[in-house]
Amino acid sequence: MNLKFKFFTAFFLLLAVSVWAGKWTIDSFDDSPDPGDPDKYIDGDLKPVPPGQVSQQSNTLYVRQKFEDTFGDEGATYQIFKGRPTAEAKSLGKISVDGIPYGTLLKMKLFYKRNATGDDDLETVYFDGKDILVEGSDPVYINLNGKMEELKPVVLMDFKVSLTSEPAGATVTIGGASKGNTPLTFNLASQKTVTAIITKDGYYTVVKPITPSTKQMVQEGVALMARKSLDNPATAYKTKLQTVRSDKNAIKNLRADVKKTLDNYNSDSKKAIDALMSKYPQNPQKASEESSSDYSARQTIWSNAQTKEREILNKESLGIFNELKELLAEIDGNIKNLDAPAPAVVAKKPPPPPADDDDDDEDAEYDEDEDDEEVEKGVAAQEKYDYSKYGATGNATQIFGNTDEYLFWTGMAFLASAIGNGVVGVLQTMKYRDAKKALDETQGEISRIKEQIRDSCDDRHNKDPNVDANWCTAQVIKWASGKDLDTGKPIDGMDEFKAVEEGRPLWILGKHEAHNQKVTDSYQKGWMIFYSAAALSLGISITLFAW
Repeated sequence: MNLKFKFFTAFFLLLAVSVWAGKWTIDSFDDSPDPGDPDKYIDGDLKPVPPGQVSQQSNTLYVRQKFEDTFGDEGATYQIFKGRPTAEAKSLGKISVDGIPYGTLLKMKLFYKRNATGDDDLETVYFDGKDILVEGSDPVYINLNGKMEELKPVVLMDFKVSLTSEPAGATVTIGGASKGNTPLTFNLASQKTVTAIITKDGYYTVVKPITPSTKQMVQEGVALMARKSLDNPATAYKTKLQTVRSDKNAIKNLRADVKKTLDNYNSDSKKAIDALMSKYPQNPQKASEESSSDYSARQTIWSNAQTKEREILNKESLGIFNELKELLAEIDGNIKNLDAPAPAVVAKKPPPPPADDDDDDEDAEYDEDEDDEEVEKGVAAQEKYDYSKYGATGNATQIFGNTDEYLFWTGMAFLASAIGNGVVGVLQTMKYRDAKKALDETQGEISRIKEQIRDSCDDRHNKDPNVDANWCTAQVIKWASGKDLDTGKPIDGMDEFKAVEEGRPLWILGKHEAHNQKVTDSYQKGWMIFYSAAALSLGISITLFAW
């Protein structure tokens, strides 16, 4: 009994909900009414279209028309017609509703008032196979879960913007795409506030919000500020050193000045950098039409540009610091040369007088026994090292002494070196295999992410044939990996923040791949070097033992 009661209660509740929800949805579409001219934005032969055939097609627009019985005898009927949009169709406002299937949106009613009844829905609603479109940009309402939700149409119009800079020739980038160099005029697809990044060599980067206007072309001007460099005290010191190089007291005074500047340079340069960065162009306040998320993104872009500028100054400061150290070393060397004593002059001795041969002949004496003794010693020495007597194939020890022992221990040393290099080579090989495995896994994950990107772009192409799936895939991978597709070189200024959302994992995996590739190459070179060294040592060792 209890189970039957629950069943009937649920049935009547569902029946009540369906009766109530019927006021806010369309039960069926009729193909009998004469379309006549249901919409001035649709051009061509209009033919009734079943809801299931409303798909995204190039240069196609659908209109859902409500027909009411003027006499009130019958309820309203609905029909969908297919045609071609004219130029006036740009005044249509696009609405996207997340989480609701497109087939359901075709049957849901839209209202211009929050307190409208179920029969006060819009007579004319448009579809492009992906989004809902209505005339104008006034808010419309849709009944979701018993609550009227406001939807803001985005009018598809071209908004012109004119941008100049002083000086001219600055590059303007919006949404990661370059618009050209100033002065220039470009179009924006919506009235949404965008962030323009203006850059020029030798000048600070400017981040500027631009809000298009529906009434007239927006004209914006930017005054660029020249980039300032740190003062380099080493330049003046070097000039002074040239004038006092031979003055011992003056050069010592100069050394004291350079030493004092060098000791205080870290703190002084920090103050100088802070002073220069205080003049860096500020990020404008949040624009009235700018969303909080867009303003936060602009703040991040500005912070990154400011951080990059500070890094340039820090690098410049380090260069000046090293220049001062080199200058101090040069001054010390100059002082050392001035303190060194002058070299002593050594008088040359006169050459000895020529020998008198006649006197030598008079004093010379001949000892026959002594001469015979010297001859016998020479003969004995000659016989000791006479190879013809002992034979070239004789014992090496008789010829070279302890050479065999030297060769043996040298061979042992090279054998130990071969074993040691071989062991290190094996360890390097094991590390290489681990690194190669990590690299392969990373590359596999990259391939999987790229496949997801391709599938996503194929889905976009299926929904909008105007979207080139190959171009979409290439663009996402390009801005995700940070590399130019044609050259393979890194894109200047690319970072994680500029990578598109669906490609950001690919950007991060690209960093891991580069690191893993570097580690793999390092271990590969390692085992090749150590194995080569082991082979060479082993070859030398074998040669020595054979000898």
